[in-house]
Amino acid sequence: MPVRRTFLPAVGAAEGAAALARVLAQRGCEVRAPGDGANAPASGMRVFRDAGVVQSGVDVAWVLEESAAEAGGWDAALAQALSAKTGGFAVSVETSRTPGRAGYAVFFAGRSIEFISENQAQAAFAEGLASEGVYAAFAQAYPLLTGWPFPEPQIWADLKPVAAAQCPAEPAGRPMPDEPGEADVAGKLALAVFPLVAGDEFSAAWRGVVPTAMTNWTWQAAETATAHIPYVMLTRAGDLDVALCESLAAQLDVPAAAVGLNGPGAPFDWWRAQSSQRGAGVGAESFAGALMPALSALGERPGIIRLR
Repeated sequence: MPVRRTFLPAVGAAEGAAALARVLAQRGCEVRAPGDGANAPASGMRVFRDAGVVQSGVDVAWVLEESAAEAGGWDAALAQALSAKTGGFAVSVETSRTPGRAGYAVFFAGRSIEFISENQAQAAFAEGLASEGVYAAFAQAYPLLTGWPFPEPQIWADLKPVAAAQCPAEPAGRPMPDEPGEADVAGKLALAVFPLVAGDEFSAAWRGVVPTAMTNWTWQAAETATAHIPYVMLTRAGDLDVALCESLAAQLDVPAAAVGLNGPGAPFDWWRAQSSQRGAGVGAESFAGALMPALSALGERPGIIRLR
């Protein structure tokens, strides 16, 4: 049986379960609760288990699929939809003893950050080692985004199953230029993080820097879960505006950082207020690293970032 797992940083177990239910319902899946056929699913039916783990006050939701191979292939689009629904990261993997059944993906707010499809996994890793390779990448993404070790398997024990009939797997958006038919659920996204700034302080800086006509940006004030340190996230569905970010960072005098996702197949742009550095990157590790100057000021990891 293939192993299919997805985790969502900064999402509680109850919220993750609700997001899974909404995504399955939107797909038209026939969902069956425990005791209604979920414990003994019919052939071709997909079985999910949801769980959560809390580490130092940080929630991580998990979605585990325990479907037989005949229920369909890896459904990375499910993780993509969960990422879009929760506004944060979703990291997904499939491994199997069957050759060609291995994949790994990282999404943020429904956009592809990294995607290794089944065929790409076979090409990237030695034959017979594709599953080990993608699972290692999946396990490494957990501390990268949360700052905590990959959890022990017992956290998934004794979970009640939820089954879904008439629920085929769907293709996910892939950031690969040679796969033009598969696009992200959303296009470009610019995200800037301004640490150590409360909402009223950012609002004053915003009014002093941004023309009134500039209405395509959205900002939200937040604070860290345990220490309650304030920060602000600035976003828009469009290109990264480095000049704007630099003006705001100078006004606020904080180590801000920003990324600009440019769609499937394109590297993302990044900017850091420190020394006014900028560049381009590819993949989850580079994406996380681009935001770390701002998040380090909060004592946090990129997994806390969620657009609500």
